[in-house]
Amino acid sequence: MRSLVLAIVALAAAGGSAIVARDWLEAQREALLASVPVVEAPAERPATMVLVAAVDLPPGHFLQAGQLRWQAWPDEALSPAHIVQGQRPEEDFVGAVSRVPVLAGEPVTDARFVRPGERGFLAAVLERGMRAATVPITATSGNAGFVFPGDRVDLILTSRMNEGGDGRQFAVTVLESVRVLAIDQRLATQPADAAPGRTATLEVTQKMAEKVALAIQMGTLSLSLRSLGNDGDAEQPVEPATGPVPIVDRDLYLEVAPPPAPSAGGPMPVRRPTVVVLRGAEAREIEF
Repeated sequence: MRSLVLAIVALAAAGGSAIVARDWLEAQREALLASVPVVEAPAERPATMVLVAAVDLPPGHFLQAGQLRWQAWPDEALSPAHIVQGQRPEEDFVGAVSRVPVLAGEPVTDARFVRPGERGFLAAVLERGMRAATVPITATSGNAGFVFPGDRVDLILTSRMNEGGDGRQFAVTVLESVRVLAIDQRLATQPADAAPGRTATLEVTQKMAEKVALAIQMGTLSLSLRSLGNDGDAEQPVEPATGPVPIVDRDLYLEVAPPPAPSAGGPMPVRRPTVVVLRGAEAREIEF
């Protein structure tokens, strides 16, 4: 009986000691937590949104709506040249032409693009290896003002076969499917109503530019507007197929129709027209 009583007393003492120790530890933990200062989390700063390219933009590309987007940019990498949201609208760059390649995700800056009316815009519009050639037009030869920048046209020459002779005339297509870069000084991205122009600037190759320069001196040039759905339209300008009577010079030539057949009474005396081709100090007179 004595042993049983001693065991019960020992268990009660152990249980009480455990309870006291637990309460003491809990009080110490609460006191420690109360002594640690509470640090509030810093408020989230709004990210700086910068205008970047949404797609890869090659040089000479006309920037269109939807090809730009706003992207969060770290403040330590922010540059004064970057376009920050809220300072300038995205529409300021729509219609501009890229000077250099701009990869998707790269920031858009003024130095990388040129806008209509700025110096160098026409040179940026030209495809690689192409030239710009300007021809005079009238309300009649320019399709009454319904040829706009960006359209594709054929260039037609009208001239006389023989000055001072019988006055016969001919017409020949000098170039086919060339892109119109500008009418007067209206460029491709500038909207305008139909209005007759006095000049048309065309995108041509170097050899085509030589043909245009020669054709301007030979007669009147007209624009023939091509349909947007024409299967014969090409992405690049093309030279017309060789005709029956070309000028023999292979570098500068124009095609004309053959002279009419002589009458039954005998050949009709006609003085053959000639063209003078100048190359540096050399002059060559070539007959049709």
